[in-house]
Amino acid sequence: MDGPHRGAPTVDPAGPMPRWARWCVLLSLTLIFWTSGLVEAVMTRTGVPGTLVAFVTHLPLHAAAAYGVTRVRLAPPLAWMAALCAALALSSFRGEFVWDGLLRCTAMPTALSWAVVFAAWPSERRGLFHACLALSGLWLGLEAVDRELFPRPSFMLAFLALGLYVHLRVEGELSPRFVRWGAALLPAILAVIIRSTFRAASFAAFGVLLWGFARMWEGRLALVLAVLLGGAYVAHAPAPEPSYSRDVARDDYVNRFRTVDEDRFSGRSDIWEGLWADVKTTPPWLLTGLGYGDIDVHVARVNPQLHAVNRRGTRAIHTHNQLLDVLLATGIPGVILSLVVVAQCLRRSSLRDPTLVYGAGLALVGTANVLLTDASGSTAALGLYLSWFGATPRRAPAPTAEVTWREAPSVLDLPIVREPLTWRA
Repeated sequence: MDGPHRGAPTVDPAGPMPRWARWCVLLSLTLIFWTSGLVEAVMTRTGVPGTLVAFVTHLPLHAAAAYGVTRVRLAPPLAWMAALCAALALSSFRGEFVWDGLLRCTAMPTALSWAVVFAAWPSERRGLFHACLALSGLWLGLEAVDRELFPRPSFMLAFLALGLYVHLRVEGELSPRFVRWGAALLPAILAVIIRSTFRAASFAAFGVLLWGFARMWEGRLALVLAVLLGGAYVAHAPAPEPSYSRDVARDDYVNRFRTVDEDRFSGRSDIWEGLWADVKTTPPWLLTGLGYGDIDVHVARVNPQLHAVNRRGTRAIHTHNQLLDVLLATGIPGVILSLVVVAQCLRRSSLRDPTLVYGAGLALVGTANVLLTDASGSTAALGLYLSWFGATPRRAPAPTAEVTWREAPSVLDLPIVREPLTWRA
């Protein structure tokens, strides 16, 4: 796939996307870019929970997905993911904080809705990719004007743009002129992800570029540019003194990556060690879970040394790990269901296309973040990955009768009988 080429026209399993559905998807995508600043502003002024505010911003997306899901049959990985989300939502009723658990589940339908939209209308991926690029450029400009409302670029939406690029490149849906711009575009996407200071996503994006290194000429050039420019930037940055992550400024990008060992993954190792020590005592909740709304309270209970916000007089902090989140919410049955989802995805992934490396990147992000509760972009990237396994029309097209030139046998089709000629007197 070194040379840019045009693939066959993309066929939408759900038929052409209605104009209203397209505008709904674009509206939700635009609001996701403002989630971090918008949600905080609404919470401050109204006191409404942030998860509920984020869910409202995704309602247009859910409307478009509801229209599409009635017209397609989705691949098994997405069905198993829906079962996992349902198990997590039902676990909320086991705990003390039922309403909080249900609020945490509001991001799960967003991941499923993105998967439905991408799978039902694959021809729309190109337009959504252009929208991601336009919104990213707009964000960088607005960040210089108001850093409070636009604090940081969305790293997972940049990861979504990277996934859309490599997918469209493999499918041959990018013009040669646009591919030439990819040499500058790919390092820019990587720079945005690194600027977010989320290290797991940065390494995941770097892995996708490594995959493209052997398959795209602009991927090779982009990787070389990223290494040269990044190396020069790091070489001229002042060396930091040992410090914990909360003492390092978020915009101090070099020191954030240099202190990865000293800050114990921004304190995540402390959380995981406290939870692992609790798991080794084989508590009763291992079989049934604690409930999705009681996870953060339990994490704070087994990690009293950590600073955490107060919720109803109780210290609260989350796991920063998707598998631990499932274990605490649903117990071992939920972990088994998660492994089934992973197995279904691995079975259909390949190194010949971006499915395997992009899925591995999402798994890496899931070790340091909770993908199914992050509504700021992780759900969109997860939905794109799940959509790559395809969808089929729910209603098969009506069979068409074959048109023949002759409805009845012609005299030319009759057998020829040869009889001897006789003379009659």
